[in-house]
Amino acid sequence: MTPLKLTFEFLKVKNFKNVNITDGRPLVLGMASGEQACEPVKSIKANKELDALFASLKGHKGFAGKVGQTLSLYSQSHTFQGIAAYGHLLSLGVGESKHLHSQSALQWGGKLSKLIRDSKANHVDVFVDSFYQPAVSANSKDAAKDFAGRPLASGIPSFEDFVEKLALGIVLGAYEFTKYKSKKKDAKKEDEKKVPVVRLLSTTLDDRKVSKIIERVGILAESVYLTRDLQNTPAGDMVPADIARAAQDAGKKSGFHVEVWDEKKIKAEGMGGIIAVGQGSDSPPRFIIMEVNASKKNVPTVVLIGKGVSFDTGGICIKPAAGMEEMKMDMSGAASVIGAMNAIAKLKVPYRVVGLVPSAENMINGSATRPGDVYTAHDGQTVEVINTDAEGRLVLADALSYAKKYNPTCVIDMATLTGAVVIALGAQATGMMGNDAELLKGFALASAKSGERVWELPLYPEYGEELKSKVADYRNVGNSREAGSQKGGQFLNFFVEQAYPWIHLDIAATADTPSGQGDHCPPHSGTGVPVRSVVEFVSNFDTYFKAPKKK
Repeated sequence: MTPLKLTFEFLKVKNFKNVNITDGRPLVLGMASGEQACEPVKSIKANKELDALFASLKGHKGFAGKVGQTLSLYSQSHTFQGIAAYGHLLSLGVGESKHLHSQSALQWGGKLSKLIRDSKANHVDVFVDSFYQPAVSANSKDAAKDFAGRPLASGIPSFEDFVEKLALGIVLGAYEFTKYKSKKKDAKKEDEKKVPVVRLLSTTLDDRKVSKIIERVGILAESVYLTRDLQNTPAGDMVPADIARAAQDAGKKSGFHVEVWDEKKIKAEGMGGIIAVGQGSDSPPRFIIMEVNASKKNVPTVVLIGKGVSFDTGGICIKPAAGMEEMKMDMSGAASVIGAMNAIAKLKVPYRVVGLVPSAENMINGSATRPGDVYTAHDGQTVEVINTDAEGRLVLADALSYAKKYNPTCVIDMATLTGAVVIALGAQATGMMGNDAELLKGFALASAKSGERVWELPLYPEYGEELKSKVADYRNVGNSREAGSQKGGQFLNFFVEQAYPWIHLDIAATADTPSGQGDHCPPHSGTGVPVRSVVEFVSNFDTYFKAPKKK
């Protein structure tokens, strides 16, 4: 796995007199936007040294503290007004109080990651207090609001939560996938020398609080890195058996149980959808079962399901050549479940959590499924395959049916399911559908707090009318292009059958389009969405969802 690209330290400061610098490291500050020039955030307590330093920045023309603006200043004498220890100042504009929310904290962290990288410094000090400027309340006029003027669902993050998001943004923004880059023999040692140390400075936090923050950030970042690595790996090196091995490796390292079914077992269990998708490939399918707290009784059971199509040619309904290399990321749902399970196990979440990955490769040979073929799914329902490029729903349907055996409190599936969701929402939000209003509401809150966006799409029964087949129970696509994402969701709903509260996340754009997520997602890489949302939701399950009592 790609190692974390930096490490964190902490120092509590009073007035910067106890800061001893001998290595020329830069100091990073946040600055708010004032009426005419930049100014320190209102939550900063006045003191002689800081006031003088902020005055130096305030007088710099061209830097107004607007969101995303950056400034780099050097002092040849290694003395800035008020603080003599630093010869290099880096500053990032954080705008006004209305710009403070979980997603912006991650964005600023991503921006800082680039600033730190460009500075080429091995050690950097970040004064985290200077970035935090909360509004009086979530309903006040200067609080963060959505596009329609409503207070953001996540509200105003606490200072500790803000620092966690800022630090997480820094380390996520530092991610690079270099596994396939050729290197000289001494390049690895050279890389290790360049891993920067970021020291967080604060006047209010203490060692105990920051230690917990840094530990959680490390676990979340490691899990997102793992997810991105799996997404970015070329499909020839990430066939279903490789996905299964990745899950087993994560299980061994993080302490969760993993069971892998081969093609023979999948057939014996009647999972016709997985077989139908994978039968055109020389790489046989796998069904992966991961469990945390498998033996726990009388606790909520959450089942996570991730689409694991390791490469999608479209089958006989073959895709155009342009951009087909990106179909290595059609297993992003599977990667996300593995990454989430890694974090959930390490965070010692007290609930029972099951991860299911139906994995197959959608290729073309003489045995490939043909348009018009009919197969029998795990629950005995039959499906006519009209379009072999609508394959993800076929493997998910078997997993959704299998999930019933756990009598789950809720089920969340995640999949790069439809191109239609890209047209509907772009890369800025994940499409969310489901059968339980309280579950949908709770997950939306968790997603907002994690700094990821979801948007609910409807599952009207009428979307299912086009999915009725003349020769089988269902067909895998409708006969028109309208509401493609919802029809995909409605197809999955046929196999849920109200057996449990359920959410479907269509991550077709958000999983592999970094530009839609921000600077904490480097370009030309998988994003790791929705790992953070899932971990936040599962870690605080009782906060986000009050499960109905089972009859």
